[in-house]
Amino acid sequence: MSYTQMLRRRYRNIWDDQWEGIDTTGPAVQVSHGKVVIDPNAKMQTSDTGINYYINLPEGSERCMVYTQFYRLKGNSRTWKEENIELRLGMYYLIYSPNVKKYFLRQVYEGFNPDKLKKYITDKNLFIINKQQK
Repeated sequence: MSYTQMLRRRYRNIWDDQWEGIDTTGPAVQVSHGKVVIDPNAKMQTSDTGINYYINLPEGSERCMVYTQFYRLKGNSRTWKEENIELRLGMYYLIYSPNVKKYFLRQVYEGFNPDKLKKYITDKNLFIINKQQK
């Protein structure tokens, strides 16, 4: 079994959008009845240098638990192998900075390497914006 398949199986419940049993006690997250509290009226702001950020988590945000959430299966593939996965190009994610207490907006691009985000994931400072939720 490849490493990608092992991670996918280990964290299978993450893709079910269930927060029960998931530790959400990071510095930037408020939890109410097992759900992460988000602000549906959160508005993106832009700094003087042109960097987009949020003060509160926007609607549709969820904590990223494993870097394989940045991948998806190609076409009719069913197994999670290196040759069957591709990056979710255009997907938005937020990196929380505890120093300035802001969520900085980023986007997956061609040549993006999710392995570099592992430190943010272990620190519980990485969130994925799921636009399909309403």
